[in-house]
Amino acid sequence: MVRVLQTWDDGVVTDIGLAEVCRRHGAKATFCLNPGLHHDDRSFGWRRGDRDIWRLRRGELYEVYNDFEICSHSLTHPDLTALSPEALAWEIRESKRLLEEIFRRGVLGFAYPFNAADDNVREAVRVAGYRFARGVREQAEVIPSGSPWHDDFREFYPSCHFLAPDFWERYDRQRYENGVFFFWGHSYELDGKDGWREFEDRVRGISLDPQSRWSFFHELLP
Repeated sequence: MVRVLQTWDDGVVTDIGLAEVCRRHGAKATFCLNPGLHHDDRSFGWRRGDRDIWRLRRGELYEVYNDFEICSHSLTHPDLTALSPEALAWEIRESKRLLEEIFRRGVLGFAYPFNAADDNVREAVRVAGYRFARGVREQAEVIPSGSPWHDDFREFYPSCHFLAPDFWERYDRQRYENGVFFFWGHSYELDGKDGWREFEDRVRGISLDPQSRWSFFHELLP
């Protein structure tokens, strides 16, 4: 049996389609949001190639994500390792407060913006009341043994990005070892029909595998 985790970052409009794919196949997913970047209307985020990336409006967040696990991605997506202690605490705590207000439930997880973290950032995340965070490097061991962090805080390390060319090889390895397989990405990376079709094929394949079980991160906490 393999436990399968997936996270998606940034709260963008294309998450609507991704959430629909997950619901269609009974796939659990964790969405990592920056509540300080969502406004009353949809807002322009950035340009990627020849496409504009737009963020959802704040009033859409509950409807789009309510069936899924919610994770903080900080308030405004800065490099947390470059902030003063005061600014660091604000980014981490205020994002948690706002997300819990929007979704009316606890938010236990944190995803480091730009995958940047040091000991000060990790400790600030733990002290703010988060129970887990997404680690900053890909590795085979999603839940590392002998973690240096406190018993009340765990880091999960991704197996791969969802576009990894050896996605299925990594999945099969964890399946054989009765392990945990964790992939991550951004829904705006699903460019064109082929990207969306390939993603749905992957979600469908995992859902149909009798040796696979979709999981939320909080379900793997001690």
